[in-house]
Amino acid sequence: MITKNFYSSELDIELVNIGNAGKMTDGEKITFSKEVMLTQEEIDHLETLVKLYPNTEFQPTPAMEKKLAVNILKNIRR
Repeated sequence: MITKNFYSSELDIELVNIGNAGKMTDGEKITFSKEVMLTQEEIDHLETLVKLYPNTEFQPTPAMEKKLAVNILKNIRR
């Protein structure tokens, strides 16, 4: 789960990969893929994370293609 503590800390982060997320959280979710479903709150946190780390990647499973999360976020329906 993406948290405020993660993106407000002073970690030296080189890469963030979002995948296989959302199956364990409650609430209404937006489906990005069969493997990734996020609540609106999680999407809001992801948008903040992408602003801080523009190279954040979206990769539902290790076998799937990596895509920039910023491009995935542009295509979601709210």
